[in-house]
Amino acid sequence: MKYSFLLAIILLASASALDINFEEPTGEYAYGTIPVIVQLIDNTTEIQDAELTAELREGNVVIETKELVKGNTYTCSFEIKEAGSYTVKVYAEYNGSDYENSSSFKVTTSKLFLEITSPENKTYASSPDIKASVKAAGKFVHDAQVTAKINSDDTEIELTVPEGRSYYRAETELGPGYYQIIVTAEKDEQTVQETVDFTITGEINGVFIPGEQKMEIKRAAPVKSKYSVGSKTDINILLVNTATGEKLRKSNAIVEARVITPSIIKEIRLAYKDDQVNPMYTTPLLLDEKGWYEILVTASLEGYSNTSTVFPAIKAGEEVVPLPEAMGCANGFCMKIHAPDFGQTFPVNDTVSLKVQVLEDTNEHPPISDAEVIASTDSDSTTLEYEKNGYYSGEIGPLKEGGHEVTFTATWKDQLNSNSTSFYVSPSRLMIKLVYPMSGDNITEEYITVQVQVLDESGETVAGANARANIETPSKAVHNIDLARNAETGYYESSFTFTDAGVYSVKVIASEQGYVSNSKEFEFTHWKEEAQPLSLGDDWLLIVLIIGIAVVALAIWKAFL
Repeated sequence: MKYSFLLAIILLASASALDINFEEPTGEYAYGTIPVIVQLIDNTTEIQDAELTAELREGNVVIETKELVKGNTYTCSFEIKEAGSYTVKVYAEYNGSDYENSSSFKVTTSKLFLEITSPENKTYASSPDIKASVKAAGKFVHDAQVTAKINSDDTEIELTVPEGRSYYRAETELGPGYYQIIVTAEKDEQTVQETVDFTITGEINGVFIPGEQKMEIKRAAPVKSKYSVGSKTDINILLVNTATGEKLRKSNAIVEARVITPSIIKEIRLAYKDDQVNPMYTTPLLLDEKGWYEILVTASLEGYSNTSTVFPAIKAGEEVVPLPEAMGCANGFCMKIHAPDFGQTFPVNDTVSLKVQVLEDTNEHPPISDAEVIASTDSDSTTLEYEKNGYYSGEIGPLKEGGHEVTFTATWKDQLNSNSTSFYVSPSRLMIKLVYPMSGDNITEEYITVQVQVLDESGETVAGANARANIETPSKAVHNIDLARNAETGYYESSFTFTDAGVYSVKVIASEQGYVSNSKEFEFTHWKEEAQPLSLGDDWLLIVLIIGIAVVALAIWKAFL
């Protein structure tokens, strides 16, 4: 016989209260190793045999997932190099049930990166300038303290940023000799160093330091431009003395290929093959994915200057991909601006991100990886670096307040192609204030009206903003809705009908010309209480039992009167 009501009371009374308690991370941290330390508590008992995993999140994006190590506490750690707001979400599986809890924290500093771009590890005919780039969170750092020392000399050379440039620079006046330079960058109690050895040719103390001979890379394979997916080819190259045309039969060269596949970048060391006719360096290459393969080969050999060459891109698969829209084609190749967007607004004292794509103007339009792409404004210019699939990126600025035009000029095979776009730099930033729903709300209605305020920094409503909301449902479907301004309330709003119960993640984005755009992310929960049908199937027995106990108790009471 079942007593559902009584059984529910017993189960509730005996249910375990399993908690995931965070010791770390909480509060604020500098960049580096962020510890995760949690306890799993069942009422007051520590549980040490459950399976726990941790997710590192930035906003709604999962960056990394790790399993926690069992012990008196459960532990793991994450390496974070960039400042920002993060969340660690821990999942526990114990006795067939799942549990979860989150802890949010901030990383207040970003790891500093230093790169010496000049001099390089080679021989110079005259004294080279010192140039270095300092970055944090992928952006150029203008206010670091950058110094250099040469050949153990205690004299420090200070590097400064030329106006409108994104590097540190200092001139040198060095004579012939062998040199080592140590560059140091300091900022926010961080110190990073890089070292480069180089040579300046010429006569010193009656001894002549020779310059390096020049060599070239001659491509022997691959020879075709198209292959089937899954096929194999070889990367074969010859090293040739530039002056004499002699094939270098040298086994001690360092020859490496950087292969950009459709999904990853491979660094491959080529092996020497002492062929009687063509002494070459070689490596096999498997074309196991559909798309373009880009190959850059570099070579270094003692007594010769370093050299590199870019192979024409090769394609695996026969599928023809349409040329992207808005491609400006001229002189045999095409270029499209991807960033900044036309009319986009950037904050004062920040750099502007730049990105273009350069492709050949052919039926297959393969990516071009060896173009020189320069972006310039009226006060600044920079050379963009190649990424993959024809994309070049960089940054420029900071720029003064107002409107700016940036012109991208690409040079390839002595031909030019240029295109321009306009953007703004402003000290004003939009603010987004939630009206409904609020973060953490529990909502039972079938639909809601999403309402936000878009304000300027003085708190006044911005009437002409463009606002939208990206709503992710519990089933991971994403809905993009435009928010229209209500003239009576001033709110930007739109209705939304729920599809399923659970946690909804929302990102509201607002933009307006002359203002720096902004966004706000939050979550709320939708649930619907199911009405339970009225049934006395088992509960009437409980009622009868209670009445029976009452009757017996009354009879006993009367017997003692």
